[in-house]
Amino acid sequence: MQPAQNMTNAVSAYLGTDRRKSRRTDSNYPIRIRLMGPSGDMREHFSHTRNISPDGVMFAYSKTLSPGAEVDVAIAIPPTYSQFLPPSQLDAAAVVVRSEQVAGENDGFNVNVALRFIGTPKLSMNVSMFE
Repeated sequence: MQPAQNMTNAVSAYLGTDRRKSRRTDSNYPIRIRLMGPSGDMREHFSHTRNISPDGVMFAYSKTLSPGAEVDVAIAIPPTYSQFLPPSQLDAAAVVVRSEQVAGENDGFNVNVALRFIGTPKLSMNVSMFE
C-alpha cells in the first residue's frame, strides 16, 4: 500500500468515514437469507458470501435490499483448520446496512448486500440450511 493510501485510510478512520469496526475476511460460503416479502410471507433465497467479520457479512445478491430491513441468515462454514472438524453453520438475525450495485458481474448476483448481525450469532455443528 502506498504512503498516500495509508494516510487516506488513517484519516478516514479518524473522521469516521470508514464504516468497518472489525477486520473482514474474504469468503465464498453458501448463505441462506430469509426475509419478509411484500405480502408478509417469509421468503427464502440462497447465495454466497463475499466477506465476513464478527460484526456482519457481505453477500452477493440479485437485487438491492432496503437498509434497515431485518433478515435471518444461515451461513455454511466449511472445515478450515483440520480434516477432522465437521462443517458448521452460523445462524444470525441481521439488519441490512447497505446494498451496492457491482459492475461486470455476470453470474446474476450483481449486488453486494452488507448486513450487521443483531446480537451474537449462534454456531452449530448441524448444517441444516439445505433441508
